[in-house]
Amino acid sequence: MQNLEKLEKSKGVLLFAFNNSNTDYIAIAQQAVTLIKRNLKLPVTLVTGLTETVDFAVDNLLRIDNKSKNYRISTDTGRIIKWTNSDRYRAYELSPYDETILLDTDYLVLDDSLLKFFDTEWDYLIPNKNFNVGTGLTVNTMTRFGIDFLWATVVFFRKTVAAQDLFNMVGRIQRNYSYYQKLFNIAPANFRNDYAFAMANIILNGYNFAPATILPVTLTTIVEPVTSIQRQGNLLAVKTASSAYVLPVGNLHVMSKSYLASAAFGEFVDAT
Repeated sequence: MQNLEKLEKSKGVLLFAFNNSNTDYIAIAQQAVTLIKRNLKLPVTLVTGLTETVDFAVDNLLRIDNKSKNYRISTDTGRIIKWTNSDRYRAYELSPYDETILLDTDYLVLDDSLLKFFDTEWDYLIPNKNFNVGTGLTVNTMTRFGIDFLWATVVFFRKTVAAQDLFNMVGRIQRNYSYYQKLFNIAPANFRNDYAFAMANIILNGYNFAPATILPVTLTTIVEPVTSIQRQGNLLAVKTASSAYVLPVGNLHVMSKSYLASAAFGEFVDAT
């Protein structure tokens, strides 16, 4: 007899983490997994390289041969450092879930607010707004006359044709980045996932703004070097090298990788 009951879709979180000589991204991923498990109660798949040591539990551990070389300016030191940020376009292929939240490991999941988006209709969702603590809303275009900025820090996607097309296009942009950089008048020559997802999204939507693809969340980002984060009831006390902030408890994007890999951050996670 045919089963007419609606099958439950599998849901989970996908993380990418590749160590380099400057940053222990696996240590950061370990804390990210702890927060995700505690606040979202979802399975987690971690994608990493062939040699990284992962000595903590994840639901799925996938290893890929990522040979990309990229560089960025360190939030903590101001120096140019190595950075492995490519192959994110493989998230569609690698995710074992019907519905996936793709997160950067430096995005701290401190509440369950992301869960509500599973109950809405979408092929994929990417936020286009970001609030930098201390300076306010960031610019919402990639260049002065460019297209709307998207923040690939948080990406929802389902296993649909439209989502697959998005990730395939991101891969094409990565492989031909110098061409697309000039096509969209992007000043930085360095590959960035935010740029690639924004370009892919607008191409697939006929070079038009597509509200249905926008995650209605404003990211909250700390860009300064962080020295401590403490929770005090419903508030977060964040100290940086030069300032102190009090924020409501909520998901937080922390650019200070040295803090996220520190014992002090581990203590915050354990106490939260």
